[in-house]
Amino acid sequence: MDRIVKKGLPGFGIALEGAARFVVSTLVPLVREMRQVINARFGEVVNVTDDYTITNKDEVVIAESAGGAIAITLPPVIGWTKHIIVKRIGGSNVTVSPSAEDLANGILIDAAASVTIATDTYANTFISNGSNWYLVTQV
Repeated sequence: MDRIVKKGLPGFGIALEGAARFVVSTLVPLVREMRQVINARFGEVVNVTDDYTITNKDEVVIAESAGGAIAITLPPVIGWTKHIIVKRIGGSNVTVSPSAEDLANGILIDAAASVTIATDTYANTFISNGSNWYLVTQV
């Protein structure tokens, strides 16, 4: 049977032998790879206090509207495949709209030119099928 010897594996404070060493040497790279996949999947959380246009990296936008109303602009819908979550924190409305390019081409959010988040209770999820924007949850 393999034994665990207290010596000083970096980050663990112990040295491992045999099967235990194999498990650690196998799991550590897997954990790193999973972390990269998770980061790539979930994108960035962005806190904004002023008008903001969503970028490719964004997935969650927290609009801190205590200082006044905030306008959030969705990216152009063509080719967009991620979802966007917008959460309001603060006392003023947060309005989410398609890009000027999309509005000029008649692209709306569920047939509306904008969605207003009027309470801190709601987080809105916007999705695209590559040609239209949809509001799928208001939780």
